[in-house]
Amino acid sequence: MSTQTDLLKILEENRGEPVSGEALAERLSLSRSAVWKAVKGLRDKGYQIESKTRQGYTLRKSNDILSAASIAPWLKDPSQADRLEVYPSLDSTNSFGKERALAGAPDGTVIIAESQTGGRGRMGRTFFSPGGSGIYLSIILRPGTAISQSLFITIAASVLIRQAIADVTGLEPEIKWVNDLYIKDKKICGILTEAAADFETGNIDYIVLGAGINFTEPKQGFPEELRSVAGALFKAAPDGQLRSRLAAGLVNSLSRLTCIPDPGAVMADYRKHSMVIGKPVTILSGRETLEGVVSDINDAGHLILKKDDGTFQSIVSGEVSLRLR
Repeated sequence: MSTQTDLLKILEENRGEPVSGEALAERLSLSRSAVWKAVKGLRDKGYQIESKTRQGYTLRKSNDILSAASIAPWLKDPSQADRLEVYPSLDSTNSFGKERALAGAPDGTVIIAESQTGGRGRMGRTFFSPGGSGIYLSIILRPGTAISQSLFITIAASVLIRQAIADVTGLEPEIKWVNDLYIKDKKICGILTEAAADFETGNIDYIVLGAGINFTEPKQGFPEELRSVAGALFKAAPDGQLRSRLAAGLVNSLSRLTCIPDPGAVMADYRKHSMVIGKPVTILSGRETLEGVVSDINDAGHLILKKDDGTFQSIVSGEVSLRLR
């Protein structure tokens, strides 16, 4: 660990309370001058650290920057901190996750970025990922199951992420088939699952499952093309720790995917929180346009559409856009 990382860990442990320069120097085996330089380096990165004569250094409670030190205290399994990587910015947590997976990163490795410069969504879309307002996360999974399980894992992830948001914030997102989360008809979370298969066995070599959550509205607002569809959990952050608590909640929940969860329970929860079952929809699939009412979502995760002519059609996940009408 670097000096700044070690210092930040101590300040996070004492968030809102002063820690004397002398105590910090002793714990870090550094001179007081070296401690001051490390504090200055953290301040230059945006950390809100106050200093007062005869009191020491205090990380303000309002400080809202994601770091391993801010997330680790909220992890249910302390050993998960060894598989947690947090970066100020990445091109894409999924792209970096695939690099880490190919390099042998273990099952359950989690990558979080404060911002993404090339965030990606389904169907090749970009995912707006400004700093300071979102949680951009990818987890590496090595389930060793058939590639056909990838859809179920995506569905399970949407259920687990929805529950983590509810548990930490008290908000109740709905799931839009297949894997987007909405609050008040605005998208607050997108999920992207990418898998690599072993062609000899037909099993999954690894999955990189990414999620982007709009925690607060960006300071400059959403781009014009997103304003009608994009939303956020909060207009402004309620406090300086909630985003880190939610990031930890997501890690706690998604880590359960290192073992395939019970399909029956997952699908029951998925249907319970669906925003499309019983709703009239228009589905665009390639050049085909289908209209009708969503009758159900079956155990395979396929959408069952009762078309306007009275017949039923099973819609498989993929290059399908679904719009409530």
